[in-house]
Amino acid sequence: KVLEGLNLQGKTIAITGTTSGLGAVTSRSLALAGASVLCLNRNKSATEQQMPKLGSKRDDVDMIFIECDLSSIASVRAAAEKVIRTIDHIDVLILNAGIYQPTEPATLDGLEATFGVNHVGHFHLATLLLLLLEKSAPSRIVVIGLE
Repeated sequence: KVLEGLNLQGKTIAITGTTSGLGAVTSRSLALAGASVLCLNRNKSATEQQMPKLGSKRDDVDMIFIECDLSSIASVRAAAEKVIRTIDHIDVLILNAGIYQPTEPATLDGLEATFGVNHVGHFHLATLLLLLLEKSAPSRIVVIGLE
């Protein structure tokens, strides 16, 4: 109901963690409201499973998958570079993905997994996309916190 009657045509929204939960619902809702949605995830097949659910509701849904594993600084860098090459503006960057894995000792870069993914990965992504966000002003960064 939050987006009811809102037309987001022409807006580009990048969001992490769209394969399940709040991220899946948010990305679908934004796409159905007309936004171009960049799904930044590590799991292509799970992301693509979300897309057919939209096609039956609207023909003009625009969702793009870009691989981004927040546990890898190299993957985050590659994703940001692809975003910058692929699109000319981002109106909103939603940092949604999150994990809680106390049994996973480290990310690919040697950081404690929960801290590395939830904070360092997102911070690095936002930093790399900052110039594009500034160029797209008035743009926004939205951080979804986990408790």
